[in-house]
Amino acid sequence: MTRARGASGFSLAETLISMIVGGLVLASILGALVHQQRFYMVAGDISETRRDVDQVDKVLAPELLALNPSAGDITFAASDSMRLRVFRGIFALCDKRVTTDVQVTVRRVTREGPELDSDSALVYSRGTQVTLADDHWEPVRLGSVSATTCPDSAPGWSAIAHGLSGIGDQIPIGAPVRVFSYANYWLGREAGYWVLKTDALGSARVLGGPLMPASQPKSSALQFRYLDEAGNVTTNPPDIVDVEIVVGAKGSAPTTREGIVYQVVRRRVLRLRNADQ
Repeated sequence: MTRARGASGFSLAETLISMIVGGLVLASILGALVHQQRFYMVAGDISETRRDVDQVDKVLAPELLALNPSAGDITFAASDSMRLRVFRGIFALCDKRVTTDVQVTVRRVTREGPELDSDSALVYSRGTQVTLADDHWEPVRLGSVSATTCPDSAPGWSAIAHGLSGIGDQIPIGAPVRVFSYANYWLGREAGYWVLKTDALGSARVLGGPLMPASQPKSSALQFRYLDEAGNVTTNPPDIVDVEIVVGAKGSAPTTREGIVYQVVRRRVLRLRNADQ
């Protein structure tokens, strides 16, 4: 085919060739974009899976490291659950009455927080001296808790503080009161996955996960082992010295053409407070 002399534009062959070349370039660009999108999807899935595992460690480590099993801080220890005494909140002493018992009235120090309940607490004591040498936290047991008001009409709670008899005058108004209570941590199901749950804040809620799919054995998602001083496995709470935590999680985005997804397993051993004493 020849182009007429003086004619302008492209021939049919030239147009077809340019369309083919343009199509090849466009296909390569789309392929690169799809590959890049898949790369970022997999990278994001891997990062999120690692974060899910880290979250379990970040939640449990602060609770476990401060426990004193010989003092009853652990009441139940199983491979997929535990019951611990945990810190719930801090209050301030706004009134006290020293009779046969020491009746205290406390208020929240923050706008929101837990309500006072009958459980163990630590009350700041300034001791008998005027120096800081004998300032300490006095362990007490709170009982007969009821809602009331402080002298300035602020809402609060009244309770009998068992353990302050004879030293009530050493507890100043405004003293902080750190309150503890027992909470459960367990492996549960949520949206088709194993997750770490707790009732430490009242109703049950998810603290960590998703971990492994619920179709997998729960032991692949989270497993606790409790060790005594000799390194032997024990389920007797007062004998627990170390807690071994094994956490596993599985992503959802295939990392290979065969459909293999990212999976991570981490193990950590935590030595509890006073274990070396």
